[in-house]
Amino acid sequence: MLTFEQLGLKLKEHRESKDLSQKELASLLLEKGINLTRESISKIESGKRLVNAIELRVIAETLNTNTETLLGEEEEEINLVGLCRRNGDIEVTEEVEWALDDLWYFMTTIARQKKLYKGEIKIEKNEPSWV
Repeated sequence: MLTFEQLGLKLKEHRESKDLSQKELASLLLEKGINLTRESISKIESGKRLVNAIELRVIAETLNTNTETLLGEEEEEINLVGLCRRNGDIEVTEEVEWALDDLWYFMTTIARQKKLYKGEIKIEKNEPSWV
């Protein structure tokens, strides 16, 4: 099980590997419509603030990784574009590729939410050290 602190550390490691400060990451996220301050990023990295699925996806995208890597999940990857090309179902244009990528992300997000709901994936919050 992944704790909030462990997720925060993974985010921090990825951010630092890109030589980005928390402020720079906040600016990049704002350009993508995610309004997180430097302080919020600091709290996320220290496990003191929750990060929602949308924020996590955009942070991962900004850091050139994916949510599965950050959450430590290994899911079977299905190449929807390859399947469509092989089956000849539809002409695969760049727009279709983008739509299929979005569809795959949507499907895996729903599957992950279902696992969270059923308790198959758990994120534990550690007790504060001052308690």
